[in-house]
Amino acid sequence: MTLLACMVACQTEVSLDPAKAPVKTITVQAGDPGTRTSVKVDGDKFSVNWSAGDMIAVAEIINANFGLDKGPAPYQYTYSEPLDADAASASFTVNLQDRSSAEENPSGDVFRYVGVYPASSFYSVNWTGNDRAAWEENWGDTTTPDHATLLVELPAYQNPTADSFDPLADLLVSQVVTSATQPDNLSMRFARVGTIVKVTLTGLTPGMNVEYGQFTFPMSWTGAYVVEYDPVLQRTGVFGKSSGQIAFMPQDVTVNGDGEAVIWLRTLSGTLDDWFGFKVILTPGTKGGMDKQFEKKVNLKELGKTLSFPESGMTTFSVAMEPYYELVMEMISYDAGETSLTMNMHYDLAGKPHTTASYGLIRFDPETPSPLQTVSIADAAPGDVIYLEPDGDGNVTYTDTGLTPETWYCYLPFIVVDGKEYHPEYSYLSMQTLKHYDYAEPELVDMGLPSGTKWASFNLGSVAPTVEGYYYAWGEVRPTTSFTSSYSSKYWYQYKYNYPGYAKKYSTVAGAAQDNLVDLKTVLDPEDDAATVCLGGDWRTPTSADFGELFGNCDVSVVDGNYVYTSKINGNSITFPACGYYKGASKSEDDKTLMMTASMYVDGKNSYNSVWCADVKWGQAEYSETEGSTRGYLKYNVRPVKGGTRAGYEWTAHTSATVLGGGKATVHSQFLEPEDLSNYTDYTYSVMLGTDVRNYFPSKAITRDGNYTYTDLTPGTTYYYYVSWECRLKTNTSIHKSGASEVRSFVAQ
Repeated sequence: MTLLACMVACQTEVSLDPAKAPVKTITVQAGDPGTRTSVKVDGDKFSVNWSAGDMIAVAEIINANFGLDKGPAPYQYTYSEPLDADAASASFTVNLQDRSSAEENPSGDVFRYVGVYPASSFYSVNWTGNDRAAWEENWGDTTTPDHATLLVELPAYQNPTADSFDPLADLLVSQVVTSATQPDNLSMRFARVGTIVKVTLTGLTPGMNVEYGQFTFPMSWTGAYVVEYDPVLQRTGVFGKSSGQIAFMPQDVTVNGDGEAVIWLRTLSGTLDDWFGFKVILTPGTKGGMDKQFEKKVNLKELGKTLSFPESGMTTFSVAMEPYYELVMEMISYDAGETSLTMNMHYDLAGKPHTTASYGLIRFDPETPSPLQTVSIADAAPGDVIYLEPDGDGNVTYTDTGLTPETWYCYLPFIVVDGKEYHPEYSYLSMQTLKHYDYAEPELVDMGLPSGTKWASFNLGSVAPTVEGYYYAWGEVRPTTSFTSSYSSKYWYQYKYNYPGYAKKYSTVAGAAQDNLVDLKTVLDPEDDAATVCLGGDWRTPTSADFGELFGNCDVSVVDGNYVYTSKINGNSITFPACGYYKGASKSEDDKTLMMTASMYVDGKNSYNSVWCADVKWGQAEYSETEGSTRGYLKYNVRPVKGGTRAGYEWTAHTSATVLGGGKATVHSQFLEPEDLSNYTDYTYSVMLGTDVRNYFPSKAITRDGNYTYTDLTPGTTYYYYVSWECRLKTNTSIHKSGASEVRSFVAQ
């Protein structure tokens, strides 16, 4: 309907303005044998008549005004009052603006009148000369002079009764009536646009009502359209295609004792030689009750038959319907690689009786037009037909390999039941392989650190120390290629660890995890570590503890806008470029240069929202304030490392607990790397313990390398604990450093 609205808006219309005088009242006599709006059938013959209460639209056209840059509008229209006759003709009055003056009709052109039934089917008047090329293409006529045509809707929604066509679903247009002046009386003769179709559906359940149905056909066939109609030539030109179906909701149509029901439809004239289908929903006497569905798709090509729909005539045929079973192929999940696509699917026959059944996919070219109509096992190349063997529950995994990176691949699911091919859900799968990225392996730089960790000479995806690399969301191993500032964006919902706003993995908060599952993981696993996946071997993303060790054992200087870290231990150095980071669509370079860490920020309540990052400009770590978003909102460069330990966490040592029995347990903490005591002050250490990772008991002070013993624990209860710390920079007490250990648990005895 959007297209219709555009066409109406693009036309210039005049509505009646009661405040503008004078008004012209015209009496219209409408009708002629052959213009009835309901149908009674005697064999293959039918008669027509107006129905009381219907309305007709009358348009007045001044042809010369079409194509003028200035001047009166080329047409005006109005509706009749409801017809009060049920006969072969009807008389009514309409009120139109008086346009007999020279101002309203400067060219002195003749007036032309045309009627449309039903009134709601009238949209606008078109002038052929506005787009002659399109008119010739749609009509196939290069000889007809320019003149006005009507944009009208062929009603697609039908409400036929058991023995009569629905009056409101008809479409009639009058021949043009020409007058030198605005007349007092008009006589209009109407012709039917399109074809009336009488369909007998057989094989249905006797006694049930037909509640809803669809007549479907190829989009290439001019079935139910908004059409352009020439009332002079009495011909239609294709204007805009429908969705390839005509819906109908009959009134009081009950399947007879022979399992038959008659349906009345309206369509454009023409010849259908491809395929068509019917689908109906039956109810047991009352709408909304238990339903039963029947369907049938008829391939006319295979049968060597055609259906003819004559202009202003009637077509009758019958269709043997079959019980409908909702055969399903559901895509559960898929994973795209650079040269492969893995699909996890579920097939379901929905109880359809059968002797044999086979399942699979047909690979086809993405450029194929109308694949649901043209792709089949018989037409596909043998290598493109993929047979699958689902398990007892209908589940199957298929991996297509040897594919080209950054390329679209399409698959049409099929189920063959007793030799008949079905395509579940009338849909197909379309997926793209990933772009290929090359990663140069950096050199290892030994900074002489106590942990033995060695640092890469440049960022992941870079080729030199002063060149920024690729940007990554936390926990994703593919570079970010699309940056957005909208939380509701496509990327937001595709983020690997977002599940409508909740974490699928790396969660210490039950209420914020998918299905309340808490895995207590706070450091990236190798399969989620971009450095490990992209470079292989022992490469990994540094934890915040790794950055803490680097910062505490190096001096930092700025050289050409880049940050150079020189080891206090052996004098070796590494350089970080001023690469900035992405916060949504905005890249920040001036304020901070943040690098990704493999560590989550744990505070007991909001850890699913934040991760630690390293600020190489100031030589400190901080957790990312993600403003309520998930962790993927910020995108960082990665500086890989080797050696040390992936489990090192949050600048702290490891924590452990000793269960003593009698409701007692001791929590231990030991820091592995020294803090920079000369620059920072007011170090505080706390141990947190509780029965729920979201709710901890009041913190207890603990020493740097010490322990705290709890004495009133409940035996058999699981307790969660972690240690946190904080300190302040001596030269600027507003700058804090803080950290927290991994969350661990024990069962009290």
